[in-house]
Amino acid sequence: PITSFYDQGVGIKFKVTVNNDTIDIYGRNAAGTDVLSCTVTDPSVTCRNYILSISIDLSSTANRHVLINGLPAASISWATYTNADIDFAPGTPRYFVGANLTTPTEWYVGRLGNVFFHTSYIDLSVPANLAKFVDGTGIDAKPVDMGANGELPLGVTPLIYLPMYGNNAGKNYGSGGDFTVNSGPYPG
Repeated sequence: PITSFYDQGVGIKFKVTVNNDTIDIYGRNAAGTDVLSCTVTDPSVTCRNYILSISIDLSSTANRHVLINGLPAASISWATYTNADIDFAPGTPRYFVGANLTTPTEWYVGRLGNVFFHTSYIDLSVPANLAKFVDGTGIDAKPVDMGANGELPLGVTPLIYLPMYGNNAGKNYGSGGDFTVNSGPYPG
């Protein structure tokens, strides 16, 4: 997984994984019931750098956007999309970035750049909103400066902002606390 939130009492609460040319996005409510499940198929995720941008508001199917390098994903299959809250505040939380939560010794195969995660919705189908995260589209897409604490896109510090600096990859410049680093070295 790129990132996941896990509650030892209920299991996975939220995760985003990349496998070959697919991206899976999954979420559960506080009771552990599936409220979000989709598979994104896009050949641009194979063997190259990319910027994955996701914005989801489960109250409306019009408010679900998955973009790769600033462009809508090629194919998205929504298996579950229920108007409910995804539980990001589990009782016994375990948060992972770049690791498999059931087998934490299995790492994401690839390099991770910035990880930005916030629980408030921003409509990424609006070009001005998308430009807060991605400059350009397609092969020319580049990440933008998000500020020292990730505050520039939304005007507030997000829950998680990991610029993945090589000398301190586990430092969360967001508001949610730091991470324990379980592997390395990091190229930055």
